[in-house]
Amino acid sequence: MSKRILSICCTILILILMSTPFGVRMVFFGSVSEETTEPETYFHSFFGAMPAESANMLPFDPVNNPQTIQVEENISFYYSYFSTMPIGYANFYPLITALLTLIILVLLLLGQMRDNRTLVGICAIGCILASGISWLIFSSFSAIGFVIFALHAIVCILQVEKKSQKIVTTPESELWKMK
Repeated sequence: MSKRILSICCTILILILMSTPFGVRMVFFGSVSEETTEPETYFHSFFGAMPAESANMLPFDPVNNPQTIQVEENISFYYSYFSTMPIGYANFYPLITALLTLIILVLLLLGQMRDNRTLVGICAIGCILASGISWLIFSSFSAIGFVIFALHAIVCILQVEKKSQKIVTTPESELWKMK
């Protein structure tokens, strides 16, 4: 199986995975609730944990005062790479990845007429960078997104052509050896 056919198969698999609704994770803040903790037998001060008996030397009562902690709940929703919902929240990177993947497929299918390896490699690197930036900025990491990332890396590696050193013999070079 040639590298081009394998790259085409990987790209079609990428597009199938991108169309599923599990590609891009979006995190929304749900609600903020308050929890109260029970008084402890030890209290923490600047000097470390001290037993509750030495708390009566302080001007306030740190042991018997319950603490209130605010807890934030996050809600995650998953969307397709072709969905406009992430774009509405300024996450353009999944759509950029999807469009570059479509360009990769077109370039691979037109690869019979001309050699498009460098363009396909550049687009694959662009997809890898867009996915990474989306994960860092918007916390949109998902398992399907990682598989898409890995398949883009495979397509990029398959498009790297190793230049072989071909020895070209011409009649002039043969004459030079004879002298």
